[in-house]
Amino acid sequence: MSRLTPGAAHVVEQFEPAGHVDIDELGLAAARELEQQLMAEVPHEPSIADVSDHTMAGPECDIPLRVYRPDAPPSSGTLSSGTPSSGTLSSGTIVFFHGGGWVMGNIELADTLCRGIARASEAAVVSVGYRLAPENPLSRGAR
Repeated sequence: MSRLTPGAAHVVEQFEPAGHVDIDELGLAAARELEQQLMAEVPHEPSIADVSDHTMAGPECDIPLRVYRPDAPPSSGTLSSGTPSSGTLSSGTIVFFHGGGWVMGNIELADTLCRGIARASEAAVVSVGYRLAPENPLSRGAR
């Protein structure tokens, strides 16, 4: 586990004593609760310049968005990826939809991952929330 960040290592450690958990046997509500409990203990790392929550009007409901803006990179030297630093942020934006098979996850649970993506890419990241199945049919999730 030495290659994992402290937050990721903590999540793995929490799963190890329980062994393999079959979500089908656990049930969706219990699986979502387990996911929330495990991820609640993960620190919001790495730190970045700005994180802000927004909503966008959708055709059926407001769509939650979380925007991550990384710190400006050093004007010289190398980034954590080993590439030379230009001292300026990327002009690009990454749009991120969290994982979870359309039935689990949310913006909050993807926070640490989105922070890492913003920092490593030197680009803004927009994390998009969506309604989950089975409560909402797949085609309605992001509407």
